[in-house]
Amino acid sequence: MAKDNENREVALEEREALLEGRASELSAREAAADRKESDLSDMAVELDQREKALNQRELALNEREKALNQREQALDEREKALTKLEATLEAAGGKRVLQVEEKRAGHAFSFRGRQYQFADDAPSQILFGGQRYTQEELAADEEALVQLIGGGSALIVAIPLAPEGGTSD
Repeated sequence: MAKDNENREVALEEREALLEGRASELSAREAAADRKESDLSDMAVELDQREKALNQRELALNEREKALNQREQALDEREKALTKLEATLEAAGGKRVLQVEEKRAGHAFSFRGRQYQFADDAPSQILFGGQRYTQEELAADEEALVQLIGGGSALIVAIPLAPEGGTSD
C-alpha cells in the first residue's frame, strides 16, 4: 500500500506538472489573444475615423456637384437666350442697330472770371449728389462747380485764354 501511495503521489506530481505546463500555455495564448483583440480594436477605431473622413468628403463633393449643376443650368438658360436672340437677329437680316449718342461739344461757362467747359466726352446728364442734372443745370449751380472744379473733376476742362496781340516767343 505504501508503494501504491508512492505511485499515486508520483502520478499526481506528473499530472500537476502537466497541468502547470497547460496553464502556462493557456496564459501565453490568452496574452496573444488580448494583444490581437487590442490590435483589432485599434484598427476598428482607425477605420471608423477613415469612414467619417470619407463621409465628410462625400458631403463636400455632393455640395460642389450641386453648385456646379446650378451653374450649368444657369449657363444652359443663358445659351438658350443667346440662341433665341441670334435667331431673332438672323430673321431681321443680320442687321443690328446700335444706339450711339452723338458726340457734341461740352457746355461752355464762366466761373469766377475764368472760362470752362464740360469735356466733349462728358455725358449730357450727370449724376451729382444723388440727383440727375444736365450740363447746363450744373453750370448754373455755383456750389456744384466749386466741388467739381476744386475737386479736379475730369468732366470739366479749363479753356485757355487766347494771347492778346498775337504770339509771344
